[in-house]
Amino acid sequence: MVSKRTSLLFVLAIIFMLGSVLVPPKSYSGPGDASAPSNEKFERILRSFNVTAPEECTLEALMIVECKVNGGEELNGTLSFFEDYPHGPIALYKGEGGSFSVIVEDRDAFGDSLPQTCSVLESKNTSLPREGRADILKKLSAYKELEGVLKDPAEKELIHNKTLELERLLAGEHNKNPCNFTLATVTVEYPEPGSNVPFMVLLWSGLGVLGCVGVVLEKKRDRRLVFGALAVLSILFVGTYLHDSWIQRNSSEGISMIEKLNGSNVALQDSLNFGILYVTVDGPEKAKALVDVLMEFNVSVRVQRDGSLLKLEGTLPLEKLEAFRETSSKIGEFYFYNQSRFYVEFLERYRRENDIIRAHLTELSPESRKTLEEVLEENEDAIENLNKAINERVRLTIFVSTPSPSTPEAYHDLSAKLAFIGVFFALGGLLTCLVGGERNR
Repeated sequence: MVSKRTSLLFVLAIIFMLGSVLVPPKSYSGPGDASAPSNEKFERILRSFNVTAPEECTLEALMIVECKVNGGEELNGTLSFFEDYPHGPIALYKGEGGSFSVIVEDRDAFGDSLPQTCSVLESKNTSLPREGRADILKKLSAYKELEGVLKDPAEKELIHNKTLELERLLAGEHNKNPCNFTLATVTVEYPEPGSNVPFMVLLWSGLGVLGCVGVVLEKKRDRRLVFGALAVLSILFVGTYLHDSWIQRNSSEGISMIEKLNGSNVALQDSLNFGILYVTVDGPEKAKALVDVLMEFNVSVRVQRDGSLLKLEGTLPLEKLEAFRETSSKIGEFYFYNQSRFYVEFLERYRRENDIIRAHLTELSPESRKTLEEVLEENEDAIENLNKAINERVRLTIFVSTPSPSTPEAYHDLSAKLAFIGVFFALGGLLTCLVGGERNR
């Protein structure tokens, strides 16, 4: 009777271990692949502008639309909506999603009629507004008049180069065919595959219970050792999972503390000095240390998600750089880059341009004089801002990451290795039961 009970425990143990290996690392219940060619409306509109792709012409505006679908019905409803619009080729892939282009004539009506699964992330014009073009034309006219009164070749060359810049700016939107429509890029996001690790943990926990029961009930020493070995294998798998879960929970608490630092009204000032700090937060203590450093140096930050990272941006006085470097090195890795040398030429050009304008301002027409007086103010502001960017400020960027969690594939690999060992022991134990039972019979 005891031998049969022990054999049953070994058989159940083998079933649990094989089950943990046969369970796939991930499960997916979202939509599958979906594809469709570009429709006739899309092709006809492009042909009317003598282009074969939207990238070949200057668009009126751009939109970015995001659609999140969780099932086949939501996907079918979303795609049926866009079928009424001119759209490019659609290619969506299981577990990933994809994107496609849609030509829009009325942005407001399009945005208001989107299905509930979709939302507009961005909408912007791509051409210069009328006021901007008029301002550039005024400056171009004033600079050309100024160029006409100059005698010094070096001065004439500098102002001539400025007129070329303005002409290129005006011509930039005419280097392609103009297309008076809005192009919307629609990104369809599928749900991420779910993890089957909890089910593996359940099976290995069951194996641990079987191992403990076998150790208690079995009288023979060799079989008790086998059950003990199975219990140890269970502890290795379940313990790894609990340890990872504990780290991730602590990391999440730390990330939540840092996200509270977000100042939506924080003004990010231009700088040519860049400080980058990399911090790995594995718990509230590390997060508090980072918060304390920012408080100590009175740095306000803007916090945003950047993939799996948190990105903190702020401004640090240049005079505090060395102290910040020394303090922050205790919680992460700090790097400093200075780009000032690339902008010294701009400073010199602004100064020379202002000197030339001031020297010849009285020789110009009232309209050009007024325009170039405004240019003088703009250049002075640019000079002041560049000087501050070079000598007074550091743009601080902090990337906060968490310890990389073990993937479902990694757990599945661990489960397979432990199961190989466990099945070897369990088969040995089962064999001793069967041989012992035959000998007794």
